[in-house]
Amino acid sequence: MESLTRLRDAPRTVARTQRRIWLAQALAGPVLVLSGAVALGVVTLWWRRRTSGNGRHELPDTQGSHRAGDDQLT
Repeated sequence: MESLTRLRDAPRTVARTQRRIWLAQALAGPVLVLSGAVALGVVTLWWRRRTSGNGRHELPDTQGSHRAGDDQLT
C-alpha cells in the first residue's frame, strides 16, 4: 500500500525537484555576472590605488630626507 502512495506522489516529487533545479539555474547566471562585475571593480580600484603614487608606503625622493629631525647620522 505504501508503494502505491509513493508511486502516486512520484510526478509531484519530480516536478518539485525540476522546479528547484530550474530556479537554481535561473539564479546562477545573474549571480555569476554580478560577482564577476564586483570582482572586476575591486581589482580595478585596487590597481588604481596601487599605481596612483599616493600610497602611504611611498618613500621620499632623496635618501635620509625622512629623518628631518636627526642631526647625527651614524
